[in-house]
Amino acid sequence: MNTPDSLWRRRWRWRILWSYLGLLALSHFVQWARPPHGIVRLGQQVAQAPVIDDDERPTGESTPLYYLDTRPTAAADTHVLVLLNGSPMRSPALDGLVRELTPDFRLVVPDMPGFGASAGPELPNYSAETQAMQLLALLDQLHIPHANLAGYGFGGDIALEFAELAPTRVQSVTLIDSTGPVEYEWLGDPVLNHALYGAQIALITLAQELLPHFGIMDISTFNEAYAGSYWDTDQRRVRDLLQNYREPMLILHGDNDLLEPVAVAREANRLVPQSELALHHGGHGEIYQHPEDIADHLRDFVRRVQAGQAKTKATARPQRLEEARAQMTPRDQASGVYLLAILALIVLATLIAEDLTCIGAGLLVARGVLGFWMATIACFVGIYIGDLLLYLAGLYFGRPAMRYPPFRWWIKEADLQRMSESFGKRGMWLIFISRFVPASRVPLFIGAGILRFSFMRLAVGLLVAGAVWTPPFVGIAALLGQQMLYYVERYEKAAFAMLLLVVLGLAAVVHVVLPMCTWRGRRLWLSRWRRFTRWEFWPWWMIYPPVFVYVAWLALKHRSLTVFTCANPALPDGGFVEESKSHILRGLTGAGSAVATWTLLPEADDPNAAASRAQLLETWMAGRGLVWPVVLKPDVGERGQGVAVCRDHYSALDYLGRNTAAIIAQEYVPGVEYGVFYYRHPDEKTGHLLAITDKRFPSVTGDGKHNLEYLILKDDRAVCSARFFLARHAARLFEIPPVGEVIPLVELGTHARGALFLDGTADLGSPQLTAAMDAISQNFAGFNFGRYDVRCPSANDLRAGRNLRVIELNGVTSEATAIYDPHGSLLSAWRTLCRQWRICYEIGAANRARGAVPVPLRGLLQSFLHSRTTTKFEV
Repeated sequence: MNTPDSLWRRRWRWRILWSYLGLLALSHFVQWARPPHGIVRLGQQVAQAPVIDDDERPTGESTPLYYLDTRPTAAADTHVLVLLNGSPMRSPALDGLVRELTPDFRLVVPDMPGFGASAGPELPNYSAETQAMQLLALLDQLHIPHANLAGYGFGGDIALEFAELAPTRVQSVTLIDSTGPVEYEWLGDPVLNHALYGAQIALITLAQELLPHFGIMDISTFNEAYAGSYWDTDQRRVRDLLQNYREPMLILHGDNDLLEPVAVAREANRLVPQSELALHHGGHGEIYQHPEDIADHLRDFVRRVQAGQAKTKATARPQRLEEARAQMTPRDQASGVYLLAILALIVLATLIAEDLTCIGAGLLVARGVLGFWMATIACFVGIYIGDLLLYLAGLYFGRPAMRYPPFRWWIKEADLQRMSESFGKRGMWLIFISRFVPASRVPLFIGAGILRFSFMRLAVGLLVAGAVWTPPFVGIAALLGQQMLYYVERYEKAAFAMLLLVVLGLAAVVHVVLPMCTWRGRRLWLSRWRRFTRWEFWPWWMIYPPVFVYVAWLALKHRSLTVFTCANPALPDGGFVEESKSHILRGLTGAGSAVATWTLLPEADDPNAAASRAQLLETWMAGRGLVWPVVLKPDVGERGQGVAVCRDHYSALDYLGRNTAAIIAQEYVPGVEYGVFYYRHPDEKTGHLLAITDKRFPSVTGDGKHNLEYLILKDDRAVCSARFFLARHAARLFEIPPVGEVIPLVELGTHARGALFLDGTADLGSPQLTAAMDAISQNFAGFNFGRYDVRCPSANDLRAGRNLRVIELNGVTSEATAIYDPHGSLLSAWRTLCRQWRICYEIGAANRARGAVPVPLRGLLQSFLHSRTTTKFEV
């Protein structure tokens, strides 16, 4: 029901939407006009780093790299220590360490490109290998021949890549709570981790593109550079980098690190036989919470390196060398907060990709990171929550979404009714089976919400199905382990194309193959084909582009885009959009009985006012001596929208209860309906008939054997508008009409709602009809151009210009609807439409010369946009 409150809410929804789109456009303009750049800190200097492409090759361009150098003029033999911050941290995170170590070393602390002060326009690559190449360029510009490197978190990866890139430039490497071999990172597999980082970069990218942040997110901590650093880095290299490293190494790690478990440090210590492992009490943030402890270890280590007392790979103990060559030690089973983090990650990941998450959970079981039941329960909980969320999305947002495209194109209320009956009988079985049928769950569970299937029954069905399906699936993944991911990794680059093909294939099966197996499905496909191949059924945006070009030429010729609005000075905007039917009908008052009797039922402020408005309707009918049926239609509407023929008090009461806007009540005029397009130049005494449309109302005849649905689909013309007719007559589709009974399929002369339009211009046009239309039109001062919808007893009456009853008049945007004759060509239609607009512009220009003022373009656009967002009427 379109209550005042619902209308108010809809208007505010549109205002909020347009405000959001406006802010988003302004945000993107600001980012384009003023590219993002980081905030430079006091004491930072700038160098130039090469831009590296996806293939790890310089592009020839450069990007700013800001850095802090505590002793830029120090002697050549001064010990240099390069501090590399992690991702998403910035160099200020190392300030405590800088204060502690400044007296002892020349410190170089860069903000790598994309981070901190070096944040700026997006770069093609943020991998650890790329950042090592950029760090090498910085040290070259600072004329630093060799240095000690200390990398925190992701900075450890950069330090290892630098040591691989320029081994002679590295005196030592210190890893502080650093990342390590991929088998010890998060899900323990490069493919699964890459998928995890892909989801992360997708979320951050969506936030940066869809939130109006005016460039703030581009330079924030969690930006595309942070996400890209993990996405672009090949974690599989870390193990080789550690094994290849030959200089002294110190590994500092917290014994309670939740982001990088201590097992990471122990495995790195094993792989580098000359390394020293020092575990400190605390977590991942110890470097800025207690920098003095980290500084003490680092200071002592670098001094021993400079004194030649630290071990290299060449001087490592034989036992350590033997341990480094051994196979990878099994990863400890996760526990504590790290276990909770992995379980939470599994639950969240199932909301994105159930099957892949279950495979990943099985792999963690195979590697000993998780217990079988722990992994299974996490998958089950995530799947169960996700399925319930799909149901709730359909329940709360499904039906409202169906009012708007594209959803209203796909799902109709009649379809829902049919589905609801089927779902009520087989719902539990469908829910159980869907757990074992890929691609069926999302539409099924959303559909269950839209159909308001019992929540308790659904919850129980999902519980049983999930309990049966999840343990075997996770168990198979645990048994097969890496083999299940081999194919995922092998076809990773083609994953999107394969997914698209699967979706298209399933859609083809559901929407093409299965329907083609039934007579009903084949007839509906014939309906689609005919509407596609016959231009009379095309949407306006496919027909009108050449006409728009011609109208643009007319606007140039007459030096005004909107001069056509002067064609009918008596109508607001010349009758462009949202013209009031009551205003037009009042203008025709002088035509007397030639206009069908009507009245205006005012807008209802109270949704419960339907009864009082129905009483007003019946009082008016009694005063005019009218009986049922009566026509009800919105005072402002187009293309037959909201028009209903009400045959009794109850249907009128129902209509008025669902539509609270101002309503025109009009006597029902029997007979044949025609569309007569009339125009008259201001300096002419008589007008002209541009086109006459002979409107036919399709019908089917009962045979006593088949139901109404069969008769509609069997009829050669009715099948073209089958979707509309089946929806309109949904309540009686399965009735079997007796032999000879004629069932009218439509009662309104609207092509979009199934009426057949024939070109009657040559056959029905006559001087008598022209004179009759002149007599009617000249009673409406200020009307010169538009289409009348009239009814009369017969074609002979129309030719003779007698017994005409006008039921509606449309202004400048009305069409010469005779163009929709099935035997007419699209080229002929374009000629008629172009002629129509040429006449409209000529009449408008003539009225402008007489003092009429064209509507400003801005006002016309506002009216058009308002017409697109106003409430749609229900029949």
